Amino acid sequence: GTSEISTHKIGLAILKKDFGLAIDLILAPREHQYKSLRSVLEKYTEDKDADAAYKSLDSRLQYSLEGKLLRGVSQAHANDKTSALRAIPGGTRQMYGHAYQSYIWNSVVSRRIKKYGAQVLEGDLVENKDDLGHRLTVKYV
Repeated sequence: GTSEISTHKIGLAILKKDFGLAIDLILAPREHQYKSLRSVLEKYTEDKDADAAYKSLDSRLQYSLEGKLLRGVSQAHANDKTSALRAIPGGTRQMYGHAYQSYIWNSVVSRRIKKYGAQVLEGDLVENKDDLGHRLTVKYV
């Protein structure tokens, strides 16, 4: 991710089953947010009163990702962070895991390119295409 709090960090927290950290990262105030949302999240960060934070959101922001999560946190038992996270759409939760997967892939590829450049190495798969870009073969080197 490219926001102040990278989505891959949220994904890592979820993969480590540190759901409290994942919630805190999602609900962290950010510079680019609507001022009204940011001020609610700043207060929530201080007092952790999810119910008061949710109720103080403008009605349109109650349907935002942060609003849905605040509602989930306020309705779940204090120790049940998993249920709280279920308040956000499944596709969004899944996206956090994919973001961490992409982060790992990009890190590995970057290190490989720094070390070996763009050369083909033993163990690589090489795709041959025709002039129109259609795959002809895939060869294991």
